[in-house]
Amino acid sequence: MIATRTYRSARRRQTMRARHLALALCALLASTAHSYEPDTNARKALSKTVKRDLIAATPGSQRLAVRLSFSTKVAFRDYEKLAKQGGYPPYADCSIATFVEITNWQIIQQRDVTPAQIAALMKRCQSSDETVLGPKPLSQEQGDREILRGMWQRNLAFVGRNLNDGALQIFITADANDKFSQLYGNASQWQLTANGFEPIASESTTTPTGASAPAPQTTPPQETAPPPPPSTPTQPPSTPTNKNIDRIALRTVTRYGLSGVYVENETYLLFKDGSILRDFSESPYMLNVAASQRTASKNWGLWRSLGQQLQVTWNGKDPQIWKKWFTTRPATRDQTIQGRFQSADGFGGGQVANFNTVALTSDGRFTWASLKGGDTGGWLPAYSDKRRAGRYELNGYSIRLRYNDGAVEDYAFCFYPKDNEHFVIGSNHFTPLD
Repeated sequence: MIATRTYRSARRRQTMRARHLALALCALLASTAHSYEPDTNARKALSKTVKRDLIAATPGSQRLAVRLSFSTKVAFRDYEKLAKQGGYPPYADCSIATFVEITNWQIIQQRDVTPAQIAALMKRCQSSDETVLGPKPLSQEQGDREILRGMWQRNLAFVGRNLNDGALQIFITADANDKFSQLYGNASQWQLTANGFEPIASESTTTPTGASAPAPQTTPPQETAPPPPPSTPTQPPSTPTNKNIDRIALRTVTRYGLSGVYVENETYLLFKDGSILRDFSESPYMLNVAASQRTASKNWGLWRSLGQQLQVTWNGKDPQIWKKWFTTRPATRDQTIQGRFQSADGFGGGQVANFNTVALTSDGRFTWASLKGGDTGGWLPAYSDKRRAGRYELNGYSIRLRYNDGAVEDYAFCFYPKDNEHFVIGSNHFTPLD
């Protein structure tokens, strides 16, 4: 019995030392960080009140389950595990504030955030005298309330997904939207980037309490395009205004078909907030991210760098480790290409279809053709053709095609790493024909 008490006492001392060490490290990281040591009696009294309020707020279909299964002790324990897994002291005010931010954002977006995004939110909080929940330091009552509410939200979101309970999912998403609105405003007007939450349209949003005002967004000067023919309408070229785009990457994969084994490169669009998109062809600067995530959610995932490799996760499945991948290059301002180029597959644009060959000139002209086998030698590009020819403009990861009949189309564009004779238009990969 004495040995048991001695062991438990040693374990308690070890736990206390670890907790104090975490608090000390937090203080070294940022002088504006504050923590509280939970008072057991105060927590017990508060937990009864908060749980009663949360049960009352729960939809009727889950109210009894919450009453019976939602343990405040377990909620605090699970929260501490989450914080410590990320390397953050659980009861630091910035840890609690960041927990509230990411919990509501994850429920709204229905996908996880990256460790880098969490670190960015922590850094922004630590550099300020306030958190998004209010001035520092947070009281134990305020912190414990936010923790219990966040764990209640996570519990209902988990149940809603696993039971495929549409009504419960709608309820908890609306609840998360309400909470996020208290912190920042309308969630549709914000994006989570490598620098934390930033407004999509800064002129229509306000800076939340405890968040630094984002730098004003500026649009780069428009590229001077070759003069269009008289029949082409005047339209501004697409410009690299989406600051969340990180790069376009190519992944080399091995396929097995009827004719044997073959290798191909797949194109992926990587964002600074840790999201990744596959099977895209339109200009990244024209992409409606929110709409795409709703209608093509299976094409969205998460990525992070692991040295020379990438870890990619699709729709909550097991992570993939990419070893054979490389970064493409965007076009520079006023850049043009000279030559004839072909793709293994037919180009499927809105103006033309199944054209596997394109001719580009250094003065900004283009024309499509459909050539097979030995028919390539005698082909003379017809740059005056109204429906398959016109002028092109390169700008970052985008190409704009202005057809002679007035049609305008924008597609993704990138060069392979080593030269300007291998490139991608839309989802098609082109190599020199000549």
